[in-house]
Amino acid sequence: MSTKVSLGFARLSDNDLDNFAQAVIDSITGNPTFPTPPVAAPGLQAFKDNFTTAIATAQTGGPADTAAKNNARQALLSAYRNLASYVQIQCAGNLELLLSSGFQAQSTNRASSALAKPAKPRRALFASSLAFSTFERLRRVRRSCGAKIAGSDLPRA
Repeated sequence: MSTKVSLGFARLSDNDLDNFAQAVIDSITGNPTFPTPPVAAPGLQAFKDNFTTAIATAQTGGPADTAAKNNARQALLSAYRNLASYVQIQCAGNLELLLSSGFQAQSTNRASSALAKPAKPRRALFASSLAFSTFERLRRVRRSCGAKIAGSDLPRA
């Protein structure tokens, strides 16, 4: 089974993404497994610093500052997606090497967990009361109309 890099970092909050980006930079820098990343460590640091500055500015700024932060986030994510692809190729399925990059591995757990048994089976109670109420309605309609309902085998009361 091949080990893949998780791209879940794209769903992190701004501050968590900022921390994640710094952790990856620290892990990639000087790591002999990743000698020529598509974006060198200084470039990654520049993307990260730009994003950090944009976060601080957007907190006190207006809509233009928020748009600038979102653009800086997309630029950072693009660089890290390229780096994630490079890390996955360099690791060749080796989980230890992948984790040494600072990225997380995709979960390989596809097992379903068992559901807890309900305390009281309410469905049977609902179904029987529904059937009873339907029976009573048909009976009332039949009485009030004085006519036979087509296909009805209900006894007259």
